[in-house]
Amino acid sequence: MTLTDFILEHEADDTARLLLSRSRWPGIDVEKAVTAIECRKKLRTKLPEWYAIPGIEYPDRLAAEQCSSSETASYKASIVSRILGQCRLADLTGGLGVDSAAFSKVCESVLYNEMSPVRSSAAEKNFKLLGRNNVKVTSHIACEDSPIWNELEAFLPDIIFIDPARRSDTGSKVFLIEECSPDIIGLMGRMKGCCGKILIKLSPMADITMAVSRLENAGAKVREVHCVEAGGECKELLILCDNDWAGDYSLIVFRNGKSLDISGLTRHTPTCPASDEEIMSMKYIFEPGKALAKSGAFNAICQSRFVKAGEHTHLYLSALEPDPEDELLGFGKLFRIIEISALDKRSIALFGKKYPDSDVSARNIKMTSDGLRSRLRSRSGGKTHIFGFRADFSRKENGPDGTRNYIIAAERIS
Repeated sequence: MTLTDFILEHEADDTARLLLSRSRWPGIDVEKAVTAIECRKKLRTKLPEWYAIPGIEYPDRLAAEQCSSSETASYKASIVSRILGQCRLADLTGGLGVDSAAFSKVCESVLYNEMSPVRSSAAEKNFKLLGRNNVKVTSHIACEDSPIWNELEAFLPDIIFIDPARRSDTGSKVFLIEECSPDIIGLMGRMKGCCGKILIKLSPMADITMAVSRLENAGAKVREVHCVEAGGECKELLILCDNDWAGDYSLIVFRNGKSLDISGLTRHTPTCPASDEEIMSMKYIFEPGKALAKSGAFNAICQSRFVKAGEHTHLYLSALEPDPEDELLGFGKLFRIIEISALDKRSIALFGKKYPDSDVSARNIKMTSDGLRSRLRSRSGGKTHIFGFRADFSRKENGPDGTRNYIIAAERIS
């Protein structure tokens, strides 16, 4: 029995029991097989192209956990293809190799570099299994005096991709660019000397304004910033730097296979409802997607026949039929309102009885989504979504601070 045969035969088994019973298979590296089985479970929907090849080698679980999905890797490749067409790309932080494999589909040649020899060895084998024969594999640490710069000098890349590790030496998460490894700020001069364009992947938790400022202070010229959503979460923040760029950077959101340039919308002033009567007249509610929210341009929804529920309540209400041609509405969830009430004990009890199978969200109230769900005694899975939220009024006539809490039952329409 080969290792691949063992993986396929036991992929539904309890991996802990397999490890305890490893003596039954003296000719099999059971620990390696278990790593592959567990990684394949994680990647079945995340990377179906890789899952379809049982011989793919997984050097460690962390590489599989941190790798891009097929969707986000393909999006990065589309950015490179749009900007440069057929080109030569150097990936300085290769990891499992998912991004390099995606880049290789649109690039003439790819240099994959990974500081771990074990990971780079696995990647070299995997690229061949995937049919990605235009990828050269190296293993160097990306630092000031690394041999990687000699590799780049010989390779002559048109663009560098770098995805720094976002954990400290102690294993805790970090978010500032200079705390990541490798240090992009410290290496900016080196990278700019190799080629004119650099694509950087950062944590979705990174502050866009701060990241752009630090990069530009280090000599980079930021051309594009991308907020990438997948699976209902903002997964990546991508920053494209270009030595030849002279203008302001574009801000782009990506969701469900669509991208939209929303440059210029970040400073739009939100409009809040004037009164309780206006709230009660609302027919639709819009919840921005995670990429749109991350971009900071979610207030721009107010130019789309919507008012913002509150200054810090990122829900949007409209009494008018939404414009089907409005592209912004494709970057969130649109609901038709069924019922609105002031949020109190009576309305919670009533909504809980009328809509027992509902998803629940709490926004800017003294209650979490789980807390509100518990009080409603709601079971998820129905067609209804219940929102509990605080509204701020533009006319200060409803209470001393001009605010009031509401509960809405709504049905999603897009």
